[in-house]
Amino acid sequence: MYMLQFKPCRVIQSYKIEDNRAYIIGFNHVVELNSVSAVFWDMANGKNTVEQIIKRIVNVFDISDEDKVYDDICRLMEMLNQEGILIKNWDPLYKDKVGVLYEKNESL
Repeated sequence: MYMLQFKPCRVIQSYKIEDNRAYIIGFNHVVELNSVSAVFWDMANGKNTVEQIIKRIVNVFDISDEDKVYDDICRLMEMLNQEGILIKNWDPLYKDKVGVLYEKNESL
């Protein structure tokens, strides 16, 4: 559980939450997330830790298995990171790299 103190951060701010689902306008396509993942995405602002996000999800959805939620969140973070729309562990000094990421993908 080494990622509990990570602070995930959206790189893409273009998203919509509707009917308990999140729709993220990615660089190449729209990513659709279920209701649990939508809570994660909404809280992934670089300020909330994975631990805080898990506690919120467990409370909102009345889930008893925090370990399973942790595993699911880690997989989701990896997938969104691979899509180029999430930084798994935000660091304020990373701001310049985010700008580079946007520039790199503007040609798509």
